[in-house]
Amino acid sequence: MKPMTINSSTTNMSDSKANDWLLQFSQNITSTTGEDGILEKIFEIIPNSNNWCVEFCAGNGINFSNSYNLIVNKGWSSVQIEGDTHQV
Repeated sequence: MKPMTINSSTTNMSDSKANDWLLQFSQNITSTTGEDGILEKIFEIIPNSNNWCVEFCAGNGINFSNSYNLIVNKGWSSVQIEGDTHQV
């Protein structure tokens, strides 16, 4: 896979406005603050090669999940990690 290059003249990491453009793709399927849509857009731009993801603090794997959409609707495989036995 070819590495992605970020043009520093158009991307100023200290300018939060320059980094807000992904927010327009916010969409909640099971996430809480738009992560489902943002992740979908990221993987549209940066193709992945193996369709694997890891979610930490995964709870029950559905409610508030940032990876549920990838797993169920996009066919990804996943490792779900939750340290709180009351959340599982």
